[in-house]
Amino acid sequence: MGSRSLLAGAGQLMKKGGTLPSQTTDRLDTSTLAAADFDVDVRSGFLPPEQPLTRLPGPTFDVQNLEFGDPQPSLWECMLDWAKSIPLTFSSQYSDAAQSAAAQKWRNAIRAMPVTSLTEADMGHIKTVRRACVVLAFLSHFYMHAQIDVGQYETDPDKARSATQDAISKIPWSNLYGLRDSAAYAESYGEYVNKLPSGLAIPFVAVSERLGLPPVLTYATTVLWNWTLKDASKGLTPSNMEIKEMFTNTGSESHFFLTSLLIELQGVEALTLMRISLNEAFAVDKLAEERITCYLKELANVIRKLTVLLSRMQDSCDPDTFYWDIRPWFKTGDATFTESNKSRVPGWILEGVSSERSLWTGPSAGQSTLIHALDLFLDVDHARIKRQPSDVSSGQTNSDSTFMERMQLYMPSHHRAFLRHLQHGISTEPVCGPPKDNGADAEWSDHPIRALVLQCQWSGPNHPLVHAYDEALRALRALRDEHMRIAVQYIVHPARRGPRDIKSSEEQKQKQTQTQDEDVIRGTGGTDLVNFLRVCRKNTTDAMSHFT
Repeated sequence: MGSRSLLAGAGQLMKKGGTLPSQTTDRLDTSTLAAADFDVDVRSGFLPPEQPLTRLPGPTFDVQNLEFGDPQPSLWECMLDWAKSIPLTFSSQYSDAAQSAAAQKWRNAIRAMPVTSLTEADMGHIKTVRRACVVLAFLSHFYMHAQIDVGQYETDPDKARSATQDAISKIPWSNLYGLRDSAAYAESYGEYVNKLPSGLAIPFVAVSERLGLPPVLTYATTVLWNWTLKDASKGLTPSNMEIKEMFTNTGSESHFFLTSLLIELQGVEALTLMRISLNEAFAVDKLAEERITCYLKELANVIRKLTVLLSRMQDSCDPDTFYWDIRPWFKTGDATFTESNKSRVPGWILEGVSSERSLWTGPSAGQSTLIHALDLFLDVDHARIKRQPSDVSSGQTNSDSTFMERMQLYMPSHHRAFLRHLQHGISTEPVCGPPKDNGADAEWSDHPIRALVLQCQWSGPNHPLVHAYDEALRALRALRDEHMRIAVQYIVHPARRGPRDIKSSEEQKQKQTQTQDEDVIRGTGGTDLVNFLRVCRKNTTDAMSHFT
């Protein structure tokens, strides 16, 4: 069977939701890019095709009275319900004494919670495992960040010491005596800071390993598996989807996650165009060129739709609310510190699992498999080893490539496999492009789409396929431009303005000076945010047949 007929037949199996039999061929099968092997669905892309489980099955526990009984995973749901009912605040900042006491009681209960795990049978049900991962991720971040601020977010020892003294000064003297409030006293001295109790840590690690994820909050647990349908009969439509779990239960947080969710849903069109384009690329004839030209133009339109969706972030998500109220809950071990040998060291300790500190980073848009797939399909070279960059004097390193690779560690294992297949498992005979106008060496490529572009470049830069390829890249660059604008609006500007509760203009000025003097403003993934986005944009430009 020829390559093209094999691909066409495989595509039919994929459309039916089947998996492909092993066949011997000199060209790797690209139609599996949407097959079950990679947990990519033709209807929903990287989202599950059916509504995620909204609650783990099992009995309801009287957790507020510490009645754990015979613990089952539904206990985690009860603890999450309790956390949301209080509601918990970041760093235990309460003006209401009753709310503060309830939060203290919840933290005590988390530490007393027995270890329970999913059964072997439950581990075989993907919807159950995903729901467990979502619940445990939110519980873990609720617990770690609802504790009293004793300087765990400060790298500077003096600032940390000051925060600890401030926390101790707020404890009533009655708390120094009697066992009832001893936990509050211990918390104020940082006894539990950066320690995830075994009742959460052990099952969280287990379900995370089952899914190929690290035991922290990720894009998958906040977006991909964190939604429900308003009306199950209406199916997957943008107006019928809503976010299930949140930290602040605000409209801003809901809209923030929902924006990413709708981008993933819109991205299904892009994945379909990528698959059929790769199928055609191996035909290497005039008809294939014409079809791929049309597909690339359509892809550019889809990417523009993604850009519009991203721009709508500002419709219902307030920048200050996001930066000061929502974003802090995303912090993980790389952003929290404790004392060790008279120095500040980062990391979370997962009790009952390991004595080594966990240094995972928080959820980030960089963990979206869709954006990585677009880069790989259009052969955007973040490592900057394939072609001459447009600005050789910039002095930039390939740290953005390292970041992009690291973000794949936070994707479900099947989605990582999808990207590996797209990057390394699909290639064609190497093609050499025409000589460069600037005297640089002609480019060679075995990337199916890029190789076809190089081949068409021999006919001139105005070849329809070359123009369509550059059009898709310009659309992707515009998406990155919008991402940079959103990042500046939601992270850079709030960071420089300072907290909203700063009273005097002098204090505001001091805060702005302090922010500008400190390390660069970083994204939730830990990058030098603005610089990273600029370099990604430049790499997208460099992939164009002409640097425009």
